[in-house]
Amino acid sequence: MTTTIKSKAQSYLEKPLFATLIINWEIVLYTLIFIVAVTTRFYDLGIRVMSHDESLHALYSFKLYNGEGYTHDPLMHGPLQFHLVALAYLIFGDNDFSARVPAALFGVALVMLPVWFRPWLGRLGALVTSFGLLISPLLLYYDRYIRNESFIAFFTALLALSLFQFMRTRKQLWLYAGAVAVSLSLSTKEVAFIHGFIGVVFIAAAFAWEKLTLKRFQQMLIGLLAIAVALFAAMIFFNASAGVEDGGIANASTFAGILMMVTGLLLGVLTIALNVDRRNKPIASMLALFKFKIQNSKFKNADQSQTASYKKPETRNLKPETQNAFNVLVGPVLLAAALFFLLHTTFFTNPAGFVSGTWGAVSYWLRQQEVARGGQPGYYYLMLMPMYEFLPFFLGGIGGLVYLFKKAPSFGDAGEPVSRWESEQVSRGAGGKVSKESTPAHPLTSPPAHLHPSDGGTFSAYLIFWAISGFVIYSWAGEKMPWLTVHITLPFIFLMGHVTQAVFNKFDWGVFKRRDALVFAFLLPLLASALLILFSVKPFQGKSISEIQTTSQFLITLLAAAAIVYGLWRAGRALGRRFTWPIAYLLVFIILSVLTIRFAVMSSFVNYDYTNEFLVYAHGAPDVKWMLDEIDDISRRTVGDRQIKVAYGGVIWPLEWYMRQYPNRAFYGSAPTREALDAPLVIVSPDSEVTLADVEPYLGDNYQRFDYRQVWWPIEDYRDQSFKRFWHNYIVPASGEDVNVTYSIATTPEQIKENRKWLWNVLFYHRVDNHSFNEWPFRTQMYFFVRKDVLEELWDYQTGAVALDERAAAVDPYAEVRQDLPAQLVWGSNGQNNGQFVNPRALTVSPQGQIYVADSGNHRVQIFDQNGDFLKQWGGEEGPAPGQLTEPWGIAVSEDGKVYVSDTWNHRVQMFNEDGAYLGEFGAFADTQGDVEAAPRSFWGPRDIVIGPEGNLYVSDTGNKRIQKFTPDGQFMGAFGGGGITPGRFEEPVGLALDADGNIYVADAWNQRIQKFDKYFNFVAEWPVDGWDSQNIANKPFIAVDSQNRVFISDPENYRIIVYDNEGNLLSTFGQYGQDIQSFRLPLGLTFSNDDTLFVVDSDNNRVMKFQYPE
Repeated sequence: MTTTIKSKAQSYLEKPLFATLIINWEIVLYTLIFIVAVTTRFYDLGIRVMSHDESLHALYSFKLYNGEGYTHDPLMHGPLQFHLVALAYLIFGDNDFSARVPAALFGVALVMLPVWFRPWLGRLGALVTSFGLLISPLLLYYDRYIRNESFIAFFTALLALSLFQFMRTRKQLWLYAGAVAVSLSLSTKEVAFIHGFIGVVFIAAAFAWEKLTLKRFQQMLIGLLAIAVALFAAMIFFNASAGVEDGGIANASTFAGILMMVTGLLLGVLTIALNVDRRNKPIASMLALFKFKIQNSKFKNADQSQTASYKKPETRNLKPETQNAFNVLVGPVLLAAALFFLLHTTFFTNPAGFVSGTWGAVSYWLRQQEVARGGQPGYYYLMLMPMYEFLPFFLGGIGGLVYLFKKAPSFGDAGEPVSRWESEQVSRGAGGKVSKESTPAHPLTSPPAHLHPSDGGTFSAYLIFWAISGFVIYSWAGEKMPWLTVHITLPFIFLMGHVTQAVFNKFDWGVFKRRDALVFAFLLPLLASALLILFSVKPFQGKSISEIQTTSQFLITLLAAAAIVYGLWRAGRALGRRFTWPIAYLLVFIILSVLTIRFAVMSSFVNYDYTNEFLVYAHGAPDVKWMLDEIDDISRRTVGDRQIKVAYGGVIWPLEWYMRQYPNRAFYGSAPTREALDAPLVIVSPDSEVTLADVEPYLGDNYQRFDYRQVWWPIEDYRDQSFKRFWHNYIVPASGEDVNVTYSIATTPEQIKENRKWLWNVLFYHRVDNHSFNEWPFRTQMYFFVRKDVLEELWDYQTGAVALDERAAAVDPYAEVRQDLPAQLVWGSNGQNNGQFVNPRALTVSPQGQIYVADSGNHRVQIFDQNGDFLKQWGGEEGPAPGQLTEPWGIAVSEDGKVYVSDTWNHRVQMFNEDGAYLGEFGAFADTQGDVEAAPRSFWGPRDIVIGPEGNLYVSDTGNKRIQKFTPDGQFMGAFGGGGITPGRFEEPVGLALDADGNIYVADAWNQRIQKFDKYFNFVAEWPVDGWDSQNIANKPFIAVDSQNRVFISDPENYRIIVYDNEGNLLSTFGQYGQDIQSFRLPLGLTFSNDDTLFVVDSDNNRVMKFQYPE
């Protein structure tokens, strides 16, 4: 009897690891590339200071993360970046590192994306492309930068991958991938329109070239080539007529620029013709798929002519009942539209974002091209790329030129499939048996039984067209910025990978076991070194020792070069061209790779904060973080972590991003005020609206200043160059008529030598010898002020000798002129009865000699005779209704007995008759932010009122920092002042007075001065007041002028009255703290009667005092 033992199925977890995981050198190399990509993109990601644009993106992402919402604005491109950065804040917290995480992640993804391009790049080509993306200085720098470049570069490459994968597999998956790439590109940056234009033109041109008959193809090729030559000649002519020689290429005419773009695009279309696959027609085959389905959807019963069309190569796999192509496209199109709408409306919270993201974005950035931000010359990218992108620019560029004369090879269609799945699809039928043909149920939704033609030169044609058209369009566009070079570099890197695969496609790497190959590889760089020496020395110049040594060096090197050439000839002859060219290419590849890596490391890890690198613009200087570290240190050692008050204004970027961390920050913008600048730390970033001179007067001698750089730009000596200028500066010195030109050129060999040395330092070391970082000409300055009492607490911030135990005691500067002046009469006490007060603020004498008092705390007006006897009162009920008052601070009586009251916290002036009957009012609340012309006839809080000789009113609109003038019935006549510290400007103007000549005196409280104006509001004079120190709400000084034009002011918190002549010369002071008849507790309003009797409101003593000041 035989027993059959059934084997137990082995679980997946029980399988040996290496039975399911095949590790080869390709996987190892991709793994290393991935590790290096993650390391280089994330190492010290947060160390660099935020640049101007970065700080905008970071802060508005923070607002979204912080619950303040997001509104799409074309100024800052698409919404995707803001949503991704907000998500990074949610995961990692809000800081410089996390703000850059999304860009770094997409940078790593782009480095690994060429794995899926292997059908067209080949295995080696895809690997080299990943390597090129890994070490690219521009891509690396902007993968570590909060801009849209990292995202849009990935989506652009993904869109190209989706196009060719769909062309190859007909899988609907790639339609969805392409839809996502398009939608997210449009949600990232407007350059998506440029990239979309390039893709559409390529498809249309390739389709046309594939469909033309051979005769038409040749005719069209010759015709377009003739047009391109004519356009190129016209471009040269217009460039010359625009003064290229004298004014530089940057001055070429607009028409010449358009010719340059059209010529470049036409040449790109011609390159498509030279490499297009006219045999398999991959583009036409793909498009015919949709064309056939459209026709089939129109006619349910296909006739014989239609049925015959199935035999055509592009439709042989389709059947009449095949699903309509539009039904297949509905899903991807709806997905793209949904993503676009969700992102631009911030998930339905901003419906207007859909409009701003479509028409708004296009119109805005078209207008920006006229602005031509940066003002860079047309050759900007031609200069920038070879300074950094050695590997793709030279190998990709030269390889692309070779493809114009020798058709590019194809690696995918005839080679082995990329994946095991594809291999199985090619070799197996439905039953797992090998079959020659297998037709899927649907060419878009079912797995393909075979792969369709997608290359045959088409992919290389796309890369060349992408590189040429991208370079031309970006060079023609008005805005030229260093980060846009990323989009020019990307196709060159792919092209470099394709060229590398072409060079080594059939190369036998075993050749390096041969001695001839090693000799050839060793001698080739020696020859390059010898040639470099030969061209750098000048032999036979004389008979001095140094000149003989130079000649000897030349001759020895020449002999060595001849020997090297002979050795190369022998080794090359033995190897043959099949091996010599790839070996030479490999050596050049290694040298260019080393140079590219060197400049990538320099720009991203050495000079990342400095503008000797040319791939930055409006760059944050390292001083910003140095200053922030000092602010953190001072705050921690005085009041706690980031709790100190910091006042800042002017150029706010990137400071606005960093200031979010300080809850007690005070932003004074372009209108500094004493209140905002009352802080231990002040930052001034001058711009067109606020200068250092606008702020320093507020700070006086109480602060120590430290100077820093805030934002800076690279040196732009490369502008306005021309061939002649370059030739005479670096090749041959000028002579004859060329010397008499308006621009600088070299006239001696010594100058040429110095110029070459300078240029070499710029190109190789990125060192600008004629400019130091300390005196960099293109920068905005930032000034950091630290209050001196804070410095005294911090020993290591001392800037000079300070005797902490010998501080000078405060000295009253008016002590020598102080006199005792007792009041002749005092009346009033605290209370609400007639003749009692609660914090009275102001008073005036009527033409009839009666004393009107603004009894603020009781919200009423009281009237007395000059002996202090109560006569009448009105008001008393607080409120906004007509006739009601809320803390009146000013009062005046006209010749006809009309009483004007500053109803301060109802933001109006009310008018009454002598008996208190309500007559009218004018005014309403407005906050003008110190703008003298804004909201006339409105008030923040009106205080003092005076009446001029013509009966017109002058009202101090204190919070709005101005004086307003009105007719007797309240019609606005004008205003003067506005916020500021310069003459004619005010900070908290309160008291007003007029002298006999019509001059106006203003108590400019927070500027601690008196200002004098003529009757036309013209500034006449000013003088300082050593008082009015605090900004307490009750510390509001008033002013009065007697018949001798002597100026009396109240100094409330110093409990005195100060007297000047009308030129500001100090005469005397009187008063002190107390309750007796020669003391005050808070003197505020004051006024004179016709006989020069002075009346003063002593507010905190709730009384009125009568003085007779001596003649």
